[in-house]
Amino acid sequence: MMLQKQKNHSHSKESKFLVSLVFVIYILSIILVPLLGAFENYTYTLHTSKESEINGADYLIITPECFYENIIPLAQSKENKGLLTKVVKLTDIAVNTSAEIISEYIQYAYDNWNPAPTYLLLVGDVEFIPAHYRNEGPATDLYYSTVEGDDYFPDIYVGRFPVKTANELDIVVNKTLNYEINFNQSEAWRQNILLASHKQSGRYYLKTSEAIRHFLVAENYTANKVYTGGSCKGTTQDVIDSINEGNFIVSHRNHGGVLGWGHPSLTVDDIPSLNNTGMLPAMFSVNCLSGYYDAESVDCFGEAILKAEDKGVIAFIGASRYSYSGYNDELNKGLFSAIWPDYYPGYRNPVQHSTKLGAILNYAKHFMLDKYSLTLADDYQYNWGKEYLTPSRTQYQFEVFNLFGDPELSIIEFPHDLSVDLEIPDQKLINKAYNINASVINNGVNLESDINLVLYINEIPVASKNILDLAIGEKLTINYSWTPTDYGIYNITAYASPVMDEFSWSNNIFTELITINSPSTPFKDDFENGLLNWDCNTSLWHITDDNSVWSDSYHSSSHALWFGQEATGNCYTGAKQMGNMISKTIDLTGAEKAYLTFDHWRETKTSDDWSYVYISTNGNNWDLVYSNNSDISPWENVNLNISSYVGNESIRIRFCFDVDQNSFHDYRGWLVDDICVYIE
Repeated sequence: MMLQKQKNHSHSKESKFLVSLVFVIYILSIILVPLLGAFENYTYTLHTSKESEINGADYLIITPECFYENIIPLAQSKENKGLLTKVVKLTDIAVNTSAEIISEYIQYAYDNWNPAPTYLLLVGDVEFIPAHYRNEGPATDLYYSTVEGDDYFPDIYVGRFPVKTANELDIVVNKTLNYEINFNQSEAWRQNILLASHKQSGRYYLKTSEAIRHFLVAENYTANKVYTGGSCKGTTQDVIDSINEGNFIVSHRNHGGVLGWGHPSLTVDDIPSLNNTGMLPAMFSVNCLSGYYDAESVDCFGEAILKAEDKGVIAFIGASRYSYSGYNDELNKGLFSAIWPDYYPGYRNPVQHSTKLGAILNYAKHFMLDKYSLTLADDYQYNWGKEYLTPSRTQYQFEVFNLFGDPELSIIEFPHDLSVDLEIPDQKLINKAYNINASVINNGVNLESDINLVLYINEIPVASKNILDLAIGEKLTINYSWTPTDYGIYNITAYASPVMDEFSWSNNIFTELITINSPSTPFKDDFENGLLNWDCNTSLWHITDDNSVWSDSYHSSSHALWFGQEATGNCYTGAKQMGNMISKTIDLTGAEKAYLTFDHWRETKTSDDWSYVYISTNGNNWDLVYSNNSDISPWENVNLNISSYVGNESIRIRFCFDVDQNSFHDYRGWLVDDICVYIE
């Protein structure tokens, strides 16, 4: 069945005929829908008046037959918001379903539907819709969302209502609908956030929570805290009282168990003490086990607090098994960075900043990857944490955290908020035309007017559009055909003029850098243009130049890369350091041989301080191709045969300096210059 919104018509003879026809169709639908619903393979399809194939959906709901009628009110609500919505029963997919069969259906929908699903809601606990288990990993819904490529990165936003009965589903649906219908950002409790954590030696629980809290306070939010351990004397009752007083986010960072938090404790036994009706928070339960949704004969903490009637939480993000501490710290920060761009200004990942729960979780997982895995946990001093830093555990961390709740649900509204985006091809060739798309999106809750969207290449405006009106949620794009004619570095920037009282300006500008090298030199950097080709995890890696008071500050031209401090001239800070510089991807396809060359200079106190060079084909597994622990002066050239990597289109190079000394010494450290990859 299709429900079509009607457009306004004049009182012409033709329009009267159409109205009569619509009335007849409406009456027939009332008569026929109950009959059609009796057929096992009937699928309830909703769509709006926008032109789309009916075989498509923005929002896909998969449900067992027994929950079909109960989920329809939520489906209708999504349709009313303008989302093409499809409810699919498991029996529509297969007589006997499995996680893999359901995933194949979702993959088909993503590849063939127009539009392809953006949001996916799974209705039912694991006895209805099973979890995925891969490579002896944890229960996860991740692989329902990995529909592009062979990686483990989520491509759509997935959530689950882990209910066992129709009554439980009614509770969750009613909470979700009431949350959206009665949403009022001006209510006082929507300025409150609860941070619960524990002080423990060798862990970063409290440090992580405090970093988040300091940012929130600076943004004028009320950051309530309940901390335990050491001199912190928070209690379970403090947590209960704070939730009952109203917070729109509750974040916990410590240990956890199937039935609840470690410290401060909050378990399923405490849920009856909650009375926060009308003030339901999203809970970020960043610990172990509290999202163990496939436990036999018992609801885990996340399931229980989501299904608590007229209280508890509106959504829950938590781990289905044990999780790893350093990863979790960065995931916790990423959950907040997803909502507030100014928390990590200038940082971007494949998921856009968002206030919607599914995007928040996907963004946080990529944040965790970038800030913990790819940087090799350099900001974390405990060695046991780094022992867990492996590609398989990074994948495990993507798997173990799941969302219980509506993935499209927004938990905060910003009255005025624009963001820009760029779509740029992976540029390789000159004298070939490429399309660049610069877009502006209205993420706020008001119509915006008189917006200037400008596309720059190397700081020169090449295309612009004046947008008279931009509706809520609307996206407008400049499409520009660009033909580069010279080798070199290109700075491509999209900029949208800020609107009055805009929440954050940092989203109004987005820059991408493209390096076009000669085919015989796919990568070359003399650091005369800064760190455009590199991702860095520490400020100790920096560009030095001919103005430096220290000798041998560069090899060629006037700049080089230095792991050290200009103020002191040494690399020792009083603590052990490991600094990484990771290159952008380098294409070695079409080559028969490949070589990596660079010039470097070294001075350290002992042979315990090492210089390493690694190469990776996937950004996770790194092969050591060079190491040195001795002083080098004057500058020395290194030439490495890396022909074993030819044929790969996206290798990365990592320069790593491992400082083992935890005291102060006057030694310069490591300088690198004139890095080049050339092929034959």
